[in-house]
Amino acid sequence: MDLLRSVPQPPVGAVRFPGVDDFALRKGASYANACSSPMTVRHREIPVRAEIRDRPHRRVDDHEAVNTDYWAVLADSDREQWGFVPRRTVGPLDFGVDRHEAVTIMAGHGFVAEECEIERWNPQRAQWRVEFRRAESDEHQPAVKCYFIEGVGLTCVFVDGLHGPQVTCEGIRLIGRVAWELDAELEAGAVERGLSWWYCPTGYVCWADFSFERGAQVAGDTLLSWASFGNPGELANSSWDMAPAEVRHHGWSAWN
Repeated sequence: MDLLRSVPQPPVGAVRFPGVDDFALRKGASYANACSSPMTVRHREIPVRAEIRDRPHRRVDDHEAVNTDYWAVLADSDREQWGFVPRRTVGPLDFGVDRHEAVTIMAGHGFVAEECEIERWNPQRAQWRVEFRRAESDEHQPAVKCYFIEGVGLTCVFVDGLHGPQVTCEGIRLIGRVAWELDAELEAGAVERGLSWWYCPTGYVCWADFSFERGAQVAGDTLLSWASFGNPGELANSSWDMAPAEVRHHGWSAWN
């Protein structure tokens, strides 16, 4: 590296389209920035930011809150605790409930609602998304999203992995878990209970006939679990078929 630095570099000149990115000097301990010009593929070193360099590394844990520049993970003890009865209820919400009634129910649990009509699942039926936020930590990403179809009511409930309520199924916590650890627990739990399990389309272990799907979203250098719960009824073959595309892709956009 010293030899490369000793080679004279021609002047960069005017930079019209600057690019900035972070890279690890030592993962979890020290980071630096790289500034480049995409048009000339020239790079410039920038000193390590002190607040990142000096930040101690901590592994994301199921039971503690973790804060970084981009992610805030709600401690499990601070999450509202919800139960789940397949195809019937998620927390305080019953499948089939009208969206206005759902807003009233969630308000009783401290959630503020924001609703909008979305692309129709069926051309003949309007569909709505209602986002529920509970606190300032939910400013950028709602804790819960509910989806309603005209004449059917609530069909899908999505719970965010970073700060959504904790949903427990058969004694197993599904939200905000390290993804591969939850995989192992669900697989072992299925064997213990004599249940069928499978890999859902996102690639994570789920229990057959329980009508929930799992995914993972970025939290620092860890993937934490989210889940969607559905009641396909007579409209679809599975809860995955009922989930809007935005649910399936949750957590993979930049910075989420």
